[in-house]
Amino acid sequence: MVGFIILGILLFLLILLSIPVGVTAEYSEELRLTLSYLFIKIKLLPGPEENEKKAEKEKKKKSRKKKKEKEEKPEKAAEKGGIKDSLKKIIEAKGVRGFLDIIYEMLKIILRYTGRLLRHIKLKKCDVYMLVTGDDASETALNYGKACSAVYPAISEICSFFRCGKPAVTVDFDYDAAGSSVAASAEFSLSPIIMAGILLKLGIKLLRPILRLRPQKKGK
Repeated sequence: MVGFIILGILLFLLILLSIPVGVTAEYSEELRLTLSYLFIKIKLLPGPEENEKKAEKEKKKKSRKKKKEKEEKPEKAAEKGGIKDSLKKIIEAKGVRGFLDIIYEMLKIILRYTGRLLRHIKLKKCDVYMLVTGDDASETALNYGKACSAVYPAISEICSFFRCGKPAVTVDFDYDAAGSSVAASAEFSLSPIIMAGILLKLGIKLLRPILRLRPQKKGK
């Protein structure tokens, strides 16, 4: 009976991890980001406006932190010295070339798995509207041509990378507009279980170069 309960819990967790997390990005004068999962929606940007009471509390906290930082400056200096000493030991043990080779290897691993993670992000929706204008008709026409030659290929490349079907992209012009403007929205989704698997593999791959960075203790 207990085994069936555990199995049911594991299956339930697996189903939850398989449901994609969505991010909606909208831009019109300011950037708005919303994180959604099932029926839960969290507004990421812009953040909630702080009232005067919260601002006053934060000022008091900052003043207290400054006092603590003054008292803890010797300890922080010691910590920085410890980091510098450990870096010196690593460079002395591995040499500058060996140290840079390990860092380069780590960066290659991070970039490789970052690319894999990006490949699993799906762009479900992409809408872009750009209005172009200028000081006169000739400048407006020139700006319109530049915008078309830049926007359409860029959106096409982005959509092909994220496997988005049909983006809605429009570049328009208006001789009498007060200024150029852009309105865009996009919806991204990613499966948590895929993200967790890629991050786990990344951590395993980074373990070897990280261990190589550790300075070896000399025997007595």
